[in-house]
Amino acid sequence: MLTNKNKKQLKALANTSTHKYQIGKGAVDASVVALLNNALKAHELIKVYFNRSITSEMAKLTDEIMIATQCELVATIGHSIVLYKANLNKKDRIILN
Repeated sequence: MLTNKNKKQLKALANTSTHKYQIGKGAVDASVVALLNNALKAHELIKVYFNRSITSEMAKLTDEIMIATQCELVATIGHSIVLYKANLNKKDRIILN
């Protein structure tokens, strides 16, 4: 469980992050979950952008993604979300205060 201090630290790191993924009109299926799982394993912190045509479903899709990938929501900013999942096996992992 992330504290507010952890979320603030991760949100600051996300501002400079180049690890971005986009979800279009399709639902969150197995291929999207696999892509996001691999990205979280490699980078720990990612941004996911939702196409404007599906922003009405954004909350539902965010919940589906969080359940399927076992990650935590750091922030919701406009049409995007920031996700975090610790990878303890990674050498240069993100150290939370």
